[in-house]
Amino acid sequence: TLQQEAQKAQKECTDRLAIWKQDAEKCKKAQSDIEAQIKKKEAEILLKEKAWNDERERLIRLGSDKNKGLPRVDTIKIDCAPEILKAKAEIEINQSIDRLVYFSGWCDKYQALFSSVNPVASSHFNFSALEPMGVVAIVAPQSSSLLGLVSVLAPVIAGGNTAVVLASENLPLCAVTFAEVIHSSDVPGGVVNILTGTENELIEHMGSHMDVNAVCYAGGEASNLEKIQRLGASSVKRIRSYNYDWTSDESENPYLIQDFQEVKTTWHPIEHVGGATSSY
Repeated sequence: TLQQEAQKAQKECTDRLAIWKQDAEKCKKAQSDIEAQIKKKEAEILLKEKAWNDERERLIRLGSDKNKGLPRVDTIKIDCAPEILKAKAEIEINQSIDRLVYFSGWCDKYQALFSSVNPVASSHFNFSALEPMGVVAIVAPQSSSLLGLVSVLAPVIAGGNTAVVLASENLPLCAVTFAEVIHSSDVPGGVVNILTGTENELIEHMGSHMDVNAVCYAGGEASNLEKIQRLGASSVKRIRSYNYDWTSDESENPYLIQDFQEVKTTWHPIEHVGGATSSY
């Protein structure tokens, strides 16, 4: 009887382990998942033409609404390290909210800061303005579960881009919860897509995909960054890499928004009025 019970318990453990392995595989995103997300976001790219005030309102609502499912302190506590203090986890949540509010405030202001009217030696009115790059693939920091993710995502969408984000491979729980926050915070579908999986499996597809306009890499692996740069050269991708201390003030600056903008310069002829006639 004891032997039968032991065999039954062993079989139960084996079956349960097989189910866990299947669930783990489902969490990994393959190349086809990234392809689908990019195609979905291309359909949503027209959102970048909307008024900057609308974008700002969405971000402020996302950042300041603390009662719509923000990651619990216990989630961050488990996600980061068993010994992390509850107070430290609360600080990370508050910093993440502050960072979203910070970048939301720039949504209708960075154009005035970085655009310009250019002096030219001809009969033209010349001015430069910023435009979103389009689809941006983001590799979130590996060492931060929430704050690092927010810090690289916020400037990308504040500038009118859409994002495919690969969450931290080691600390993905807060990213999954954050996706639920985005879903309930009126962010339009297709603007933000958060994937979970392994960095080594997915960076090749991010770097080589022809419909990705830029890559934001904050993973911290020099070899992976070099690989993305090499693969992205064929489509002239804009590659930006960051290795910040995400709790520091250097993570809050409008130049992070500018990093994912294209500069469009327009030449407009000026009419010359002379004597009784006028001409261009």
